[in-house]
Amino acid sequence: MDFVAWSDHVLRTLERMGGADPSARVHGVHWTQLARAVFGDTVAGLPDFHGSARFLALFDALSGLGAVGLVDPPESAVSLTKITHAGRLHVRDPLPTWAAICRAPLDAEQERLLHAINRLTVRESEDHAALEWIDQSHLGQALDWPGGSRALEATAQEMELLGLLDHRGWANTTNGFELRATYRGLVWQTRRGYTVDAAEIDALVERWETTSVDFKRELRIKTKDEKAEFVKDVLGLATTQASPPHLMIIGYDDKTHTYWGPPDPAIKPEHLERVLAEYTEPMVLVEYRLVDLPEGRVGRLEVLREPTKLPYRVRKSVGHQKRIEEDQIFVRHGSHTEAPTPQELQRIEKEGDRARARAALN
Repeated sequence: MDFVAWSDHVLRTLERMGGADPSARVHGVHWTQLARAVFGDTVAGLPDFHGSARFLALFDALSGLGAVGLVDPPESAVSLTKITHAGRLHVRDPLPTWAAICRAPLDAEQERLLHAINRLTVRESEDHAALEWIDQSHLGQALDWPGGSRALEATAQEMELLGLLDHRGWANTTNGFELRATYRGLVWQTRRGYTVDAAEIDALVERWETTSVDFKRELRIKTKDEKAEFVKDVLGLATTQASPPHLMIIGYDDKTHTYWGPPDPAIKPEHLERVLAEYTEPMVLVEYRLVDLPEGRVGRLEVLREPTKLPYRVRKSVGHQKRIEEDQIFVRHGSHTEAPTPQELQRIEKEGDRARARAALN
C-alpha cells in the first residue's frame, strides 16, 4: 500500500466513524478508537502499540491529511481528530484535491529531489505506510547534487514552503539537516497521471494526430526496421515547424483512438537516447516517462526541438523494409512523416540560421 492510498484509507475510516456516531463527527475520534477501526479491535490495546510502526504510520497519515486541510489533526496522542468538510468531499471524489496539488510547478532540480525523497523515505507495508527521515550524509550518498549540501538545502527549503517535503535541521548544525516525504509531495508525484497528465492526454486524444503529436500503439527498437521507424518519427517531430510540445504518445490504437495497453516496460530513456545518438545528427534530445492514467499506463515521449540544431538529419543509414538513408530529413504533414518540400526545407534552414546567429550574439 502506498502512502497516499494509506492516508486516504485512514480518511475514509474517519468518515465512516463520524457517520456512525454523531459525537465523533462533531468532536472527533481518539487515536485508540481510530487505530482499532483501522487495524482491528485488539491492536490498539496492546502495550507495545504506542510507538510501533503502525502507530507512527497512523500519525504520519493524519499529519499529512491535516496539512492539506482534510482533517483536523491531533496535537498529541491524547487529543481528538476529525474529518473536515473538505475531507468528506475528498472521500467522495479525490481528484479535485489531487489536481490542486499537482498544479504546483517544479523545475528539474526540485522534481529530481522530490522523486529521490519519495523513494528513500517511504516505507510501505501490506496494511500501512510510514515516513522516515533521511539525513544529509545518506542523502548525499544517493544524490550527486550540483553545488553541494548548501545548494541541496536551499532547494529543500523551497520545496518545504510548497509543502512537498518535510525539512528539519540546518546545514551549519552538527547533525546537518534531514528530509522526508509528505502526503502533498507524494500526491504530486504519484497522482499526476489522474489529474494533470490525464487532462493533457485526454485533450490530445480528442484532437488526435497533428503535426506536433504522434500516437503509437507500441514502441519497439530491437530490430533495424524498428529503429529506423522510431528515428524517422522522432526526426519528423523535431524538424517540423509547429507549436510545442512535440509529443509521441504510446499505448493507443491507431484505428479506434482508444487505449490499447501499456508500453514495453523494458524500454528506458537511456535506450532511446543511445539509438538517437547513433542515428540522428545533431542528436535529438527527448524526455521519456511513463504516465499512470485511470485506464492504464501510457508512454509520453517529448521531443525537445532546438532551433539552433536545425535541420536534424539521419546520421547513419539503417533498416531494410523501412530503411532510412544517411542525410535524410523528415517533417510531419498532418499525421504522416515524409521528406520536406523544397520550400519547407528552405524555411527550416532559415530558422536554423537565424537561431544560430542570435545565439552567437548572446
